Amino acid sequence: MKSIVLHNTYLCMRHAQSIANKTHVIISDPKAGINNYGLTQEGEQQVLQAIVTNKELLSVNHIYTSDFLRAYQTALIIAQQCNNIPVIKDARLRERFFGQFERTDSENYHKVWDMDCIAENDVACYDVEPIHAVARRMLSFIFDCEKNHYKQNILIVSHGDPLQILYAITHGLSPKQFKSLPHFINAEVRLLPSHFTIQEEYTA
Repeated sequence: MKSIVLHNTYLCMRHAQSIANKTHVIISDPKAGINNYGLTQEGEQQVLQAIVTNKELLSVNHIYTSDFLRAYQTALIIAQQCNNIPVIKDARLRERFFGQFERTDSENYHKVWDMDCIAENDVACYDVEPIHAVARRMLSFIFDCEKNHYKQNILIVSHGDPLQILYAITHGLSPKQFKSLPHFINAEVRLLPSHFTIQEEYTA
């Protein structure tokens, strides 16, 4: 195990309500998510309300976002309220890929989560991106931010599973225990802890 101390403050925000959320369809393939399935009008209002509820959003120095349209649009609304600071896309913050469940009913998320709980080797069942792969890319992003910034307030706009996996790891849980924590709702903002312990394999 390795102890990690973060030198920046990280706010994690799930994108606001998207067309995919409203129509109850799984959109995790970049071919569909990058240019389509953006925010609904209600989603746009959720972002504005999140700013009212989370004043710390107005003091961020850097905004990084998934390149999926729903996340990017969420980040842009925040940026407009922060003197139009740049929004930087990073593919590591993308939605977890749900493989053969792509474009199916969102109820199928539960099938994936049930498999997550029983899979012994964290393999790609139904071509779903394994939890450890999501954990690696999210932590890789955090470690790069630590190299590039110091004592900055950083906003991360991403998706439910990736954020919850990251949040679980930074709270001393195994990545596979991410569903034991409260689900990130649309436009929810959470603060990452400043120090945590992780397995050595995630620091390589």
